[in-house]
Amino acid sequence: MKTTIRYFQFFLPIYILLFSSTACLPIASPTPRPTFVSFFDQTPTAVVSFTPTSQPAMTATVLPSMTADPGLSLIYAGNHYASTSLALLGGYQNGNWLHPEQAAALVDHSQTVRIFTLGSAGNPVNILDIHEPARSSGHCSPITYDLSTTGELPVHAVGLTGDWPAWPREVELLSPETDFYQHELRSYLIARGINTPVVQINRILRMDLDNDGTDEVLVEAARFIETSGHDVTAGDYTLILMRKIVGGEVVTQQLVGDIYPQEATNTFPATYSIQGVLDVNGNGQMEILIYQQRWEGNGTILMQITDDQAEEMLRLECML
Repeated sequence: MKTTIRYFQFFLPIYILLFSSTACLPIASPTPRPTFVSFFDQTPTAVVSFTPTSQPAMTATVLPSMTADPGLSLIYAGNHYASTSLALLGGYQNGNWLHPEQAAALVDHSQTVRIFTLGSAGNPVNILDIHEPARSSGHCSPITYDLSTTGELPVHAVGLTGDWPAWPREVELLSPETDFYQHELRSYLIARGINTPVVQINRILRMDLDNDGTDEVLVEAARFIETSGHDVTAGDYTLILMRKIVGGEVVTQQLVGDIYPQEATNTFPATYSIQGVLDVNGNGQMEILIYQQRWEGNGTILMQITDDQAEEMLRLECML
């Protein structure tokens, strides 16, 4: 039985307070190499050096570089609402990232979509239907497309076409209680105005993202006391950090995040989590997919490593 569950179904009571009508447009064109900044406040984020001798050992095996274009890749993103549908995040073809409206023209109902979650692969699904949701279902771009599938999907699933290995190298899950990263996150927060931070690391991943023979580490952390999703208390934060060796030194780069040294009302903060670490286009490098959730809104951001820095390539944001 054909089932179509729209991807985003909610209202827009606070849309004017948070975003302009263009804020939900997915971003597909590569932008100049960014300065690592706070995701919403756009304030510069300093680079923090680690002491290399005190870090956990990091090793990786260099695989042969893959430079040939494997062909078309279509990229889908799930959320925590829908269990049988995915949103078309975009695509990749001939060295170019594609907007959803470009990618939608290349969807073939005979394509099989491979399903991935963080650390596991689910059962492939087939395409039942792809369509542009009604504008009344939420304030996404009109070029947001929903993909209905033949099977149940895990929460926050990522869908890919193609047949290359999505994990060309191992992705290792480290304990969030690791003393080294607890200490480094505490120092990071103190340097940004939280004098006595409560360290809450949700996830630590270690892998060689760009196939340069050296591991990167992703740290996902968040702390919110107020649970309604409206306000923040002093000391709240949400961020994803990437630890990478650059020029022989280990540095930390903030990929996304917000830090709140002071309480504030009607902030409607976002929370960021790692949705996937996958080779989405078959070039042998792994991209980072970040899930963004806030009161009556969510989305996905895709980033790739270019010249030792993370660069945003695709974004989908929707609000109700």
